[in-house]
Amino acid sequence: MEIHFLPLLVCAIGCLVLGSIWYGPLFGKTWMRLMKVDPDCMTDPVKRKAAQKQAMPLYIIQLVLSFVQIWVLAHFIAAGATSSGLVTSIWIFIGFILPMAANGSMWNNDTKKDNWTRFWIVAGFNLVTFIALGIVLSHWM
Repeated sequence: MEIHFLPLLVCAIGCLVLGSIWYGPLFGKTWMRLMKVDPDCMTDPVKRKAAQKQAMPLYIIQLVLSFVQIWVLAHFIAAGATSSGLVTSIWIFIGFILPMAANGSMWNNDTKKDNWTRFWIVAGFNLVTFIALGIVLSHWM
């Protein structure tokens, strides 16, 4: 199966949009507290502009990393002709993403409650993302 650039790019941009919603209006306040971000950076125009300037290179890196991740996922989906893109995505989530989300949440000095909160936010975002990617890629490729 040939893998085309446009679906990968659209999915990568979609990941950034989903991330901005997930870590913004849905779980933004909790995430900022967990990451120990100064709440004034959202209300103080000077701090907000500085935070946005600092974040822009990270968004570019995240876009590139998302593109690579989606490209690899597309190869897995293309190679797994016996299962759907959704099933492939869920297995990749369970086998690779979920353990990595747990590792990122367990090994720090935060409270147990904060560790679990971080885990559920990160794991939930990745589960929703991989389900969406599996559906989109299996229907668009």
